[in-house]
Amino acid sequence: RMIDELFEIELVDGSAVIVGAPGTVVSLFALSKCEGVTTHGLRWELDQALLSFGPRGVHNEIMKPPAHVSVQSGDLLLFRGSWIEPHP
Repeated sequence: RMIDELFEIELVDGSAVIVGAPGTVVSLFALSKCEGVTTHGLRWELDQALLSFGPRGVHNEIMKPPAHVSVQSGDLLLFRGSWIEPHP
């Protein structure tokens, strides 16, 4: 886990709980091909999605805390922002 003034970053090892207020910025970043990515409690949810290195999964937000993310295989980084930026 890495923490700085902007983000708390951790590798998702099977599943993770994402604690934060509604509107907290969350990004998922695939370091390798990630299969079976499922999220709950985020504005844009995923259901058994395939994520590859790229922008999909970036700049989401917590809608119903606590949010959850799980991954069946692959190296998935979870970025939880230290700010709130709700979308309209």
